[in-house]
Amino acid sequence: MKEMVVAVGYAKGRLGEFAENLGFVCNDKFQDNGFVQGKLDITRFKELILKKNPIVAMLPDYHVEESLKLMKDITVSIWIYPLHRKEELQFFREENVWLGFPHKRHDVRDGIDLGRNYSLKWYLENVSKKWWMGLWDDTKINYLKYFGGFDTTMFYYLCTKQGSIWTGWGKRKKSKKWRNGTQILQESFLNFKNYLLKKGIIIRNFQEGVEIHEN
Repeated sequence: MKEMVVAVGYAKGRLGEFAENLGFVCNDKFQDNGFVQGKLDITRFKELILKKNPIVAMLPDYHVEESLKLMKDITVSIWIYPLHRKEELQFFREENVWLGFPHKRHDVRDGIDLGRNYSLKWYLENVSKKWWMGLWDDTKINYLKYFGGFDTTMFYYLCTKQGSIWTGWGKRKKSKKWRNGTQILQESFLNFKNYLLKKGIIIRNFQEGVEIHEN
């Protein structure tokens, strides 16, 4: 069996508690960096990290120096640096940091390409602590065996925007009209965990202060 850390975005409050009981890292324990993409605000970002004390946190995209300083100033169990350019790898070889693999090869937002300039093959050959960023089920699930963890916002879009229930890899079904978004998300989370178990993947119930090592 393969143990993985799995972070779920947009799961807050009671929904977050439900997801946490399944082993997912969410609520304040997963800090994305969405609000600093393209408009860096290190002061606000540090304040947020110190306030929420997350288990998993994303460092600012493209900002190597600022990210290295953040890791020295603040202790987080899993720091993830989004590796968009292979040239950035040299700055993190000696650091205790996970390097994020962006799901999309090209992802242009506000004129900024948040994708990557390298292949999955190159990443697997050169990175030790591997994290899949923004995972969706439009790729081969077998790839997950090479990673130690991943995050996804897939359920937010499928369940709350489309009213669909996640039923399997690349599969979904429309929910009955009387069901609300929380119920749809809960069923999808449970389906996802059970599906991963069938594929030999255990969602690790991550405890703060415990380091995860690559298998």
